[in-house]
Amino acid sequence: MKIAGTDFELCDPKALWGRVVNRVALTASPLYVLDRAFDAVHNDDAVALGCQDGLVIMTLLAHSDGTITAMVLLAVSFGDAGAFKRQEAAMVEVAKAAGASRMAFRTDRRGWIRLLGPAWRLDGETFSRSV
Repeated sequence: MKIAGTDFELCDPKALWGRVVNRVALTASPLYVLDRAFDAVHNDDAVALGCQDGLVIMTLLAHSDGTITAMVLLAVSFGDAGAFKRQEAAMVEVAKAAGASRMAFRTDRRGWIRLLGPAWRLDGETFSRSV
């Protein structure tokens, strides 16, 4: 079943483990990031969304002012360059459909600043944008 009119579908992240574990290692991200994201799905605190480009694990954070942020815990491509740019609009649609007004992700990799467009802002290690 497609989510929010996008190519994303709910998936079992364990079924994609072999395709994503090496990609996470290649990005120099610690593997505990992958484990924590998978645990969040297992504990029903997040959803795993798969598409032809990769895997996204997302959770919703409710704030005291009533707003919601769609926090991306993990986004891993299957290896084709440009996956983020191809799927950014779809991720925004999923976040909107979930009731979020913002989307965010944390990273210690500064290279993202060159990839992201002007809609994104950096606060510490968190990139965010309105949706």
